[in-house]
Amino acid sequence: MLRLSVKLTSALLSPTFAVLVGLCSVAWLWVQQDYVFESGLELLPSNTSSWRVATALFANQQRFVARDWRKLPNCTIDHLDSVEWRDRFLRDYHLQRPAILRDWRRSWVEHLQAETDREALVQHHGESRVFTALPTELVRDGQKKARTAEVLKDYIAAIPGQRYFFDDGSFMREAGLDQGWETLPGLESLGTFNDWAGNTTSEIAGSETRIRGPALTFSLGGPGQGVAFHIHGDSYNLQLHGRKRWAVYAPGEMTRSGFSRLETFAEWLRKRRAGSDFAPPSWECVQGPGETLYIPEGFYHGTVCVDDCVGIVHQAERLVQGTAFDSFVRSRGRDAAGNFTRVWQHLQQAIRLDGTNSDYWMELGVVCAEIGRWADAVECLRRALHFNPLNADARYNFAKALVKTGKRLEAVQTLLASLWL
Repeated sequence: MLRLSVKLTSALLSPTFAVLVGLCSVAWLWVQQDYVFESGLELLPSNTSSWRVATALFANQQRFVARDWRKLPNCTIDHLDSVEWRDRFLRDYHLQRPAILRDWRRSWVEHLQAETDREALVQHHGESRVFTALPTELVRDGQKKARTAEVLKDYIAAIPGQRYFFDDGSFMREAGLDQGWETLPGLESLGTFNDWAGNTTSEIAGSETRIRGPALTFSLGGPGQGVAFHIHGDSYNLQLHGRKRWAVYAPGEMTRSGFSRLETFAEWLRKRRAGSDFAPPSWECVQGPGETLYIPEGFYHGTVCVDDCVGIVHQAERLVQGTAFDSFVRSRGRDAAGNFTRVWQHLQQAIRLDGTNSDYWMELGVVCAEIGRWADAVECLRRALHFNPLNADARYNFAKALVKTGKRLEAVQTLLASLWL
């Protein structure tokens, strides 16, 4: 996952400004503290496994669960059978739009479903220590840093809890669940998913951990759990148990009402799907068991579990050269480190390809600030907030850049505005 860092040096703040920064920080922390799962859903055994499915609402439990996310959307993502997938995927879908493959390797998927049934996981792997995180931590820090060890059986017993099991790939390998894995048809010919070819040692996407074999993220959570909008390279998700709701925005189509990394996707569905600036997702769907969903590189997407959910995510080891996201990542790579000209070129290319991406503009603003081009930093960060007014990192950096250019009043107004967003 994309990890964003605040790299601006500290601005010279007046006492009043410092107090306002503190008040805004407390407000943001309060938002995070309110992250409590009271699902208000009755969970009953599934007809096909020992995992539970969500049914009726408890009358007196509606505090957290967003009323909107339970109103499941009509699916606007194309479903393809194996023949259609083979004939059309690379031509009509790769890097262009999401797609769902039905009945991929049915007997092998049924084997995985049996191995990942609730009772089977507890019996065979219940004592395993797994890594979990708050969904907000996953979006901001990735699997590399957002890691809290828990005993698997204890985590399962507490579902849905505050923390989400979305690991760095180690569980699949240690449990032996990656045996027999094959890359999704079409993607295997591109060379970007060669992280496991020949069973070689590979770096896991979003982490410094290195394992032998495919870097497969194990995803396990209950109703209301999931991950807020985020972005990364090509990936696909095999859903084994339960239903998962998805929303996907194509580059250039992200709603101007924005999204916050301090909110879960369920909260976004409740709070943000209204107003004149709201644009619905480019695609929405509820993915069911046995379905495999492809998400193109550089497409923002968010997820929420409708039932108890088990899935496996395979993310590309390498990005596709020439895409906007590839250029953005290159700007932060080792070859560009300390070379302003190269960083600038990469970010300009990313913005040329996807000029409405708030994170790209924010990164450019941060780079301008680091070399003292504060006026340029202000304009870049202003654009970042225009394209996503809920981008807290951009807002904070924008306020500091305003102070550096002598616009303290606008800086105060910028921070105060965040309290009403």
